[in-house]
Formats: sequence, structure tokens, C-alpha cells
Amino acid sequence: WNHLLDNHPHDSLCGCSIDQVHQDMIFRFDQAEDLANRIAERALRALAVAAAPRGLPEKSFVVAVANATAAPLDEVIELEIPLPDDWPTQYQEYFGYERKFGFTLRTADGRDIPWQYVSGHRAMQRPPHRPRIMGQGTFIANVIRIAARVQVPAQGLTTLSVEPSRPFDRHLGSLVTAHQTVTNDHVIVAVNPNGSL
Repeated sequence: WNHLLDNHPHDSLCGCSIDQVHQDMIFRFDQAEDLANRIAERALRALAVAAAPRGLPEKSFVVAVANATAAPLDEVIELEIPLPDDWPTQYQEYFGYERKFGFTLRTADGRDIPWQYVSGHRAMQRPPHRPRIMGQGTFIANVIRIAARVQVPAQGLTTLSVEPSRPFDRHLGSLVTAHQTVTNDHVIVAVNPNGSL
């Protein structure tokens, strides 16, 4: 709040001061945004830990999805799932070199959620209880981007458990995300994978 309020004097806020004042304002806005994001991340992490289901299978973990809007969320969204290299259910398909990771996505009440693979990459990750220092407790993760239909109450949070699964589940079909369709009262336009409408 101090960084934000320092940008609100009359001559700063209305843009009628010298250039250096506005350069300083950019720095303060950046600091305010960075601090706010860290506070929000810590708060959401604490909520997710409190809401996480107990008694999950070994190697399982929880992903929290928050909805800051005033309307309930019930749609296909994209999630990033970080899986460690020692994930117990990995597969290799005969026609490719990319490792596949088997996991089940479940709601807090135990219902399976079908998901569709979007993309994957490797990245440095850190456990949630570790400080933000590279190399201290960091590990290489296989970040799997998926599309899944999720329900989250208005201004609420839901938890999804990621559990190792055998056999490898492949959810074929379409979980088209909202940014590929346009809808009004009269018509729905959808973009197909081949680019046609």
C-alpha cells in the first residue's frame, strides 16, 4: 500500500510532473504489483492446504483453482500440472520419444475429471515450503498443460488431486477451450483444428 499511495499525489497521478517523477512511479507500481502477487500466492497456498483432501495415495498432490469473479465458473480451462522426474506412472509410446505421464485428476469429493493433453515442457520448480532461492530445494519438473472442465464457486476455490494412474488414460475427443468459440443470442462460431469455422 505504501508503494501504491506514494504514486497518488496530485502532480504524480494526473501526469503533470517531470519525467523523473513518472519513472519513479513505474518502479513503485512494479513493486506494488510484485508484492501483491506474492501476498496473494501465499494466501491462496494457505487456503489450498487447508482445503486439500486428506488420505491421498502416495506421490499424489493437490492443485487449487481459484475464481476471483462474482459468477460461478463451469467451463473448460487450461491447467499446468508439474510432475517430478520420478513420477511412478510413466509410459513410452512406440511412435514417439516423448515420455507420457499417467495421472488421474479428481475433485475433492472423489469424482474423476476427464482431461486432454495440450502441451508439455521441462522447467525448474520449487516445493511450496521452500524460499525463493534458485538451487535451494529446486527440482526439474515435467510441466504438463492440460484442458479440463472445472467447476469453481463464485469468489471461491476448489481443489483437484493429481494421482498416479495405471493404465495410462488417454481422453480422446474434444475439450475445446472457450477462446476458440464466439457466441451470441443467434449464432455460435467455432474454430476447428484445421482452421475452418
